[in-house]
Amino acid sequence: MRIPLSVRPFLFLFLTVTALSCLSSAQNPPPWMPCSGANLVDQSFPTAGPEVTHWRLCWETIPGNGLLIHWAYFRKSPASNWVFLLCDARVSEIFVPYHKGSPRYYDVEYMFGLTPVGPQDCPAAVGGTVMAGNVCKEFHDRGLAWKSDTSVHRGEEVVLWSALAAAWYNYVIEWTFRDDGVVLGRVGATSHNAPLSPPSLSRGISTCTIPSGAWMSTWMVGPTIPYPWARIRRTCPARRLPIRDPCSTLREVPPGTHKLSLR
Repeated sequence: MRIPLSVRPFLFLFLTVTALSCLSSAQNPPPWMPCSGANLVDQSFPTAGPEVTHWRLCWETIPGNGLLIHWAYFRKSPASNWVFLLCDARVSEIFVPYHKGSPRYYDVEYMFGLTPVGPQDCPAAVGGTVMAGNVCKEFHDRGLAWKSDTSVHRGEEVVLWSALAAAWYNYVIEWTFRDDGVVLGRVGATSHNAPLSPPSLSRGISTCTIPSGAWMSTWMVGPTIPYPWARIRRTCPARRLPIRDPCSTLREVPPGTHKLSLR
């Protein structure tokens, strides 16, 4: 079949645009990140087999706040665009009010350091990797994700955790990045009571007279919300940001476990 001369330029333009679009989707290079080495987590899912989803994020540790997430990108398929999800996420405060009214501690202000993490905390046999001597990276099977008759998919996640050495307590700070784009942040107090008085010989337990208290944490999460039609004031640290990936205003969120989902 012969194509009329008047149609050929338009057909050539269509084929060229289509080819460039497919090439761009196929390549879709990873975004620039302000970290490298062990501080860069570049994880595709599933961990075995062809890639479906992909996380790319930076982490660091600082006294007081512990484990921080700086910049987190998620891609829902190899041909999809990268979504800049988090600019900065951390535990902003740990408030410890004792029941009698005092003391009332703000533990982040004490700038506690991190406890060591070793193979006992983070065994390779269960998918653990010790990073920088105080952070554990783990891969978890998170159970059944979906099922359609004989077609079954089990979900996976990559987890980063560390622990603040806060006097008699350890605060375990954990960030989870799931294969479906969900982010989980958790913090919890553990360790043992302060042995200010001798243990009971009859029961082998501490008879410490310090009054009990509560542990409440707040989070600072800097999500990135794309507004292509408006100017957004950047509140990230002064670092080179990719084009069209502004940070939104940082906001305080209530204590507990929080989910940010890309569906």
